[in-house]
Amino acid sequence: MDSIFSFEEMATCSVTGKKGVVGEKRKSFDLQKVQLVIDHVKKKHQGIGDTEIKVCMAQKLKDLRRRAERMPAEGHTED
Repeated sequence: MDSIFSFEEMATCSVTGKKGVVGEKRKSFDLQKVQLVIDHVKKKHQGIGDTEIKVCMAQKLKDLRRRAERMPAEGHTED
């Protein structure tokens, strides 16, 4: 995901753009890019469904936002 989406996109967007549990609606990722990620993961790991992949992507975004809140405002570098 890091090579397809920028840090800024991952910190401010959601996978689908739908409201989350907290009721916060975020801008959606480019759906074609999301589909690229899904297709790539399914090619490497047969048997995994789209929903499972989207859940993992959403968790990565949630973790990244938490880290971003803790980081100082200086440069954002992700591994």
